[in-house]
Amino acid sequence: MWKRLSMTMKNNVLLASCGLLAVTLVACGGESGGSPTQSNSEGIQNGYNSFGNTLTDSRDGQVYRTVTIGEQTWMAENLNYAMDGSYCYDDDPANCAKYGRLYTWSVSKTACPSGWHLPTKDDWWTLFDLVNEAYPDSAKWALLAKGYDHWPKAFDAYGFSALPAGEGGFYGELTRNLGYKWLNHTAFFQISTSSCSVSCDLVCLDDDCAAVFLPNNSPTSALSIRCLKNDAFYQEPSQSSAKSSSSFEISSNSAEDSCVDSKSVSCPEQSELGTICDNRDGKIYKVVTIGTQTWMIENLNFSSCDIKGFCYDNDPNNCNQYGRLYSWTDVMGLDKSYQNKYSNLTGLQQGICPQGFHIPSNVEVDELITFVDANGGDAYLLAIMFGGKKSSSDFSDLDKKAYFWTTDEDHSDFGSPNNVIIWTYSEAFGFGGGSVFKDSGLSARCVKD
Repeated sequence: MWKRLSMTMKNNVLLASCGLLAVTLVACGGESGGSPTQSNSEGIQNGYNSFGNTLTDSRDGQVYRTVTIGEQTWMAENLNYAMDGSYCYDDDPANCAKYGRLYTWSVSKTACPSGWHLPTKDDWWTLFDLVNEAYPDSAKWALLAKGYDHWPKAFDAYGFSALPAGEGGFYGELTRNLGYKWLNHTAFFQISTSSCSVSCDLVCLDDDCAAVFLPNNSPTSALSIRCLKNDAFYQEPSQSSAKSSSSFEISSNSAEDSCVDSKSVSCPEQSELGTICDNRDGKIYKVVTIGTQTWMIENLNFSSCDIKGFCYDNDPNNCNQYGRLYSWTDVMGLDKSYQNKYSNLTGLQQGICPQGFHIPSNVEVDELITFVDANGGDAYLLAIMFGGKKSSSDFSDLDKKAYFWTTDEDHSDFGSPNNVIIWTYSEAFGFGGGSVFKDSGLSARCVKD
């Protein structure tokens, strides 16, 4: 079953009144697409034939199967309309004919035929809620097309026939750093969002997906599209007032319009042994020497008019307990344009650390972990606080895992200008690492120069 924090069944009146029928192609025993007294001409509108369950795209004449599930009518095939920013897997037209085209986020917003739209996350949840209700133990397999080796449990209960069309990973002008991958393995679909500057959500349908919505879709990744028929309540999304879901521009404890940075404060001439004082705001942080390094053993909790970060769940009490969560550009003191390009910084980087301290490099983190492992593997001296993280869509892992930035951008074969190397710690697995998007919200630990 697909899960979310608040399970709300929506738009399932038809399904419930029909006794939880698996397929709602018919209205409780009637003909699909309206009352039996409708004429054929009334059943065809904007290329959609409600009697034949087909959609003819007037732009190129292609005909798609459709399926009505609950009160929604979906395309039952992946879109295959050619436009700039859309691609065939492996650049092979045969793959477009079988799996449909793959679209980048920017073009996906306008790719659907007239009278149809790119689904939002709420649109998808309406579908998933209905499937969860009907198939609580096998929902993830109920929408997948049968006949693929990697999907042996697929039973395509509704005729939705999701295809494992894979994805295309592109940067800039179609530089194939990642190329095409996951064909015949995973179905990825674009989601309609108001903005997607660095990363945004995608739909992932496969037994290996960590969740049905994943917050790691690059705007330049090319994914499949399923269009949804507009209903009587559909409104075109407003572009004028939209803000990026991955933006870190809103403070969790101050009003932007009236923000005034405080001047430097007077710190004690000699701080308590084992502490430092940040003269920007007077906060005192504990420090400890581990091997040849001196580390802050509290997470940074500095904010200013330009650098605000987030408190977990936007609760100031979490900032007081766990420190703040910052994007990488905020931690490094860089313009947000570097969320999409390499900065190639060298040397010590103070970033937003107090005077005399800096954001650690990956080499410095390795030195720390090597010393700790060589001395019994006990990281208690670091007083790790499991402050969790913020993705483009939500907060997660509070009291479970700690995530920290390094200065090192990810130049590996699987990295990109959007990624940075991080270090992590959890009680279950100890030290770890990885690579995340620069607009993620992670904690900051500073090390002495």
